[in-house]
Amino acid sequence: MANWVQPSLLREVLDEVWLILQQKSIAPSKIRKLMEKIDGEGVWPDSDSDEFCDAYYLFEAQFTISALYSTLTALLTSDSKYIIGVVGNARFDTIEGFISQRDKLYEVKNYKDMLEPIANDPLAKQEMAKEMEDLQNMKKADKLSAEFLEWFRTSSSNKGKSLIDLL
Repeated sequence: MANWVQPSLLREVLDEVWLILQQKSIAPSKIRKLMEKIDGEGVWPDSDSDEFCDAYYLFEAQFTISALYSTLTALLTSDSKYIIGVVGNARFDTIEGFISQRDKLYEVKNYKDMLEPIANDPLAKQEMAKEMEDLQNMKKADKLSAEFLEWFRTSSSNKGKSLIDLL
């Protein structure tokens, strides 16, 4: 919406992640190059910049880029803390941030007073239900087969709309 990055770069990174999950090898040097591209000038929207400070999806964009970067880091290091960070970005940062911004919950002085309205919000409930569905399906899968990965990759596409757009 604010035209600060070419979506093709983020699409390239995401496509590479799916290829790796399908056990198509990728050289660590290529992962590092993708990380360098993400670190490049003009990719991360700057919340301190006048150009982006009022962008409606600013934080969601930052969390998305952070999730992609963390995923690449996890692929290089095999450290699960980076994958946990991706989940945190999806659920806590993006969903909580969107609801807080939309409902102006950031005006609440006590963080704990924000949690109940967020937890009871239909968007948060939908996200948690989808995560539970995904986890249950992963538990049932013997391995990350091509069929399973294709189901998983497309199970959240919602005909081209994000979870936020569905509400």
